[in-house]
Amino acid sequence: MLKFLLILFFPFLVFTSEKIEVTIGTVYKFENSVSDKEVEKIHAILKSIIEATLNKNATNYLKFISEKKGVYLDLKGLWDFETLVIEIKKEDSYFEIFFFDSERLKNYSQNPNAKTVRDLLLLSKGIIIDYYFDSPTSCEVKIRFQKNQNFQFDLNNAHFTKESGKWFIYRFF
Repeated sequence: MLKFLLILFFPFLVFTSEKIEVTIGTVYKFENSVSDKEVEKIHAILKSIIEATLNKNATNYLKFISEKKGVYLDLKGLWDFETLVIEIKKEDSYFEIFFFDSERLKNYSQNPNAKTVRDLLLLSKGIIIDYYFDSPTSCEVKIRFQKNQNFQFDLNNAHFTKESGKWFIYRFF
């Protein structure tokens, strides 16, 4: 009943019943210089980013992106923070096409089998994250799927950097 009332009075809210479990897998530490607390901080950010993706809410990404460094959205494109904010507001944004909207992506790519990041996450039926710390301020994560493992290779390894004591995503999956 509460969900119905919220939808009635706040139709702009997005609700999803689709959730996936995100667990910590293996942690590889650079000279054992990273605490478990640091792993947990990155894990919490990654879980929030995954939840935002499942809820089709790119605005929630912004709090995890460095305003100074920006973010790589794919292997070739570094986006500065200001450009990213503008892009997120667009109706046909990069996120709408590549992260959220399966039909738009299929039309854009002319590939009937194309899958958005959201589609891939849902296909995983649960995610296991392996953490690779290159240094105390740099961490690459490998996303492993509990099911449909053949699709896990369609995602990039995410990368996090620590800046002024705070972790930020520097390369999206």
